[in-house]
Amino acid sequence: MTKKMIILLNLILLTGCWNYRELNDLAIVSALSIEIVEDEFLIGAQIMNAQKSGTSNGSAEASSNTPVIVYKFKGKSIHEALRKMTTESPKNLYLGHISMIMIDDKVAKEGFKDVADFLIRDHETRKQFKVMIIRNKSANQGLTILSHLEALPSQENLDILNTASNYYGNVTSVSFDEFLSFIYAEGVEPVMPYADLEGDIDEGMKKESTEQTVPKSFLRFKGLGVFKQDKLVGYFNDLESLAYNLIVGNVKSTIIPFKCDTESYASIEIVRYEPNLKVEIKNNNKPFVKINITGDTHQSEINCDIDMESLEGRNKISKLANDEVEKIIRSAIEIAKEKYTSDIFGFGRYLYRYNYKYWEENKENWDQLFKNIDYEVNSNLTLVKKGSTLNSVKGATKKWKMIK
Repeated sequence: MTKKMIILLNLILLTGCWNYRELNDLAIVSALSIEIVEDEFLIGAQIMNAQKSGTSNGSAEASSNTPVIVYKFKGKSIHEALRKMTTESPKNLYLGHISMIMIDDKVAKEGFKDVADFLIRDHETRKQFKVMIIRNKSANQGLTILSHLEALPSQENLDILNTASNYYGNVTSVSFDEFLSFIYAEGVEPVMPYADLEGDIDEGMKKESTEQTVPKSFLRFKGLGVFKQDKLVGYFNDLESLAYNLIVGNVKSTIIPFKCDTESYASIEIVRYEPNLKVEIKNNNKPFVKINITGDTHQSEINCDIDMESLEGRNKISKLANDEVEKIIRSAIEIAKEKYTSDIFGFGRYLYRYNYKYWEENKENWDQLFKNIDYEVNSNLTLVKKGSTLNSVKGATKKWKMIK
């Protein structure tokens, strides 16, 4: 009985968090930027600007302040640079709520492994925060632009990334732990979304800029950075990035524009699709890739003289749309093969999973095999809805009809 009482008392005394800290004592970091300048890390931290304690006018005082403040410091290591921020910040930095990390082009090209160790080792950071590249400016400047539609710039940037991924498909959100897993995975190379900073950066960091109907400066996602292991080797534009996402199954919905006569364009909206990827080994002991795209589309626009009331007209539009999908996919594969020699599509990973013997025998020579790989692309998207009208405005041969 005495032993049980002692154990019970110890358990009572040991309850609680040993490293508990008051929220008011912390500076909550919402986003980080990482650059390398003169062989040192230049780290930026976007910190939520909580209402000052002791103010009497409450929300009026808070509304007069910017929602975030940005500190930046150099250090031989990331942790040193972050700790130096305590020489300016009245509170200790807390990294547990980071939602995004921005790196610049130089960091990406020199190697992501150089900045990964602290982020994966630190016990406070959750490893699901998103990573991205600022291509044309310093990554720190990406933290300084104030947001218009969200309270926190980091949240607005994250929302833009997710919206573009869901409704356009030229980017895909990549978390820190996902990116690391791709670096060390067999038979596949990683990608990372990138953005350009546009407009007047100095004006975009002023609170007055948020009161303008047209943003003075903004961040625009352009596509995906192509990596070879942990090093950036180049960039895909928006169509090439869309093709990548179509191949790997990351697209939820997107618009495909295509020429339907010598001057005008039509477009379809992909609302459901399923990619099917297979890699076969031919008699010459070389891999051959088959990519089949199936799914449903809606006709969203036709600015051509095509009669959509006729089967011939609908078949023509479907063929033109599928030809365009095949074209952009083939273009992306060729650029990945010839320009970057980076198997971001995971052709090698398919062999690793389904033909392990062949992969083990040829993985050391996979770069050369990938560069010369043959492939076949077939798009069989089905046009299931024509919109609110049966025919096109230009191609109407009968009285114009609305679908009720």
